[in-house]
Amino acid sequence: MKKKFIILFLMLSIFSIVNAHPFKSEKELYDYYAEIDKKINEELKNSPKKILKDRKNSLKSLYLDVFGADKVLGDNSYLFGFDKNGKIMSVMKRAVLDGPSMIARIYYPNGNLKEVYLDDDNFVTGIVRTYYESGKKHEEIPYYKGKKEGLRKIYFENGNLSNEVYYVDDSRDGKTIDYYSNGKIFRLKYYKNNFGNGEFTEYYRNGQIKVKGNYKDGLREGEFKFYSENNKYLGSVFYKNKEIIKNTLSKEDEENLSTNFEFADMALFLRSTTRDIVGATTDVYPNGKPRIYMPYSVNGELHGDYIEFYEDGNISYKITYENGIRQGKSITYLENGKIIGETNYIDGKKEGKSLETLKGMIQMKANYKNNKIDGDMFLYYPSGKLLQKRSFINGKAEGELIEYYESGVIKEKAYFINDKQEKEHFFYDEKGNLIKTDVYKNGVKQ
Repeated sequence: MKKKFIILFLMLSIFSIVNAHPFKSEKELYDYYAEIDKKINEELKNSPKKILKDRKNSLKSLYLDVFGADKVLGDNSYLFGFDKNGKIMSVMKRAVLDGPSMIARIYYPNGNLKEVYLDDDNFVTGIVRTYYESGKKHEEIPYYKGKKEGLRKIYFENGNLSNEVYYVDDSRDGKTIDYYSNGKIFRLKYYKNNFGNGEFTEYYRNGQIKVKGNYKDGLREGEFKFYSENNKYLGSVFYKNKEIIKNTLSKEDEENLSTNFEFADMALFLRSTTRDIVGATTDVYPNGKPRIYMPYSVNGELHGDYIEFYEDGNISYKITYENGIRQGKSITYLENGKIIGETNYIDGKKEGKSLETLKGMIQMKANYKNNKIDGDMFLYYPSGKLLQKRSFINGKAEGELIEYYESGVIKEKAYFINDKQEKEHFFYDEKGNLIKTDVYKNGVKQ
């Protein structure tokens, strides 16, 4: 009967009960981690290719399932996993501690290190380190006997911190900090036994407070105060038993603040306080190809490149998230790869020039300022010919609106002041002849 040796990261100890760490202080715990790091760093000095060359006479083919490798070679000291092209996928050094133990290294196809950790008697122990494919550090996760214990750190690929979470006995406990990619604090929150408890503060990218309130047993409790980017008080939302009981925000401010992940989607937030969703989740088509790729942070928020695919595998949509908020450029594609949508986001708000494809393949070109159209907006027929031209100031229609037939002949002319239709509204036939005139005053047809 074919033997199986299944090694699944972070699944080694799920069904075992382990007591909390025996160390008297955090310093003792981290001294222990430092000793493990020494062993790991010493092993990392050994090149996988050199180890393989030096041990080629002792390595034998093994029928094991090691990180999905197509081929496995091993002896009493090492296990090597190879992909279908013969490239090294993983290297495991056995017996690095007293008793059954190993140091596991996992590699990207380009040869860069993807992950390294120590397993002690089937429990991940020490600091697990993961890396981006570029070689930059991604995560540092402290474990003692299979449970997260200590300060977990996640990094942006630019090297700045993305997230810091403190764990006690595998549960979030104490202060959690999320950061913008520029290094400034995005969100500060306190946890107890894996649930939000205590002060909560969220900041704008310029460092000003955006939201301030408190959590109790994972739910918002009491008054949450909201501020503008220039520190102006906007209003408050009052919570009791997870329900909103009072809201003093204006409708406009509420719409602007809805770009915030927690404020916009409480259901997703509640999930994030009770589940430790980290890494990518992929939904697939019946043919097995990916439909949606969703990367999550330690707080259960979208974090990284969110991608949607066509059934043939080509990308249909792509956007980057930072801690649940859209950042950077979103791009929409046709199946042939042609770009039909391109919008830039800053802190969840549209900013700058935008190309959007609407229903019926009507395209819109506009400029956004703080999530509102500002300046000229153009609509185009699927043929690319101009359909409509109008202007906006801070999201409100202002000035002349002209609509065209696909032939280029003017179809309608209208006029707006402060988002309300005023003056004459002219209608033309396809030959350019005036066929009707309406008159508006303060948005009302006369």
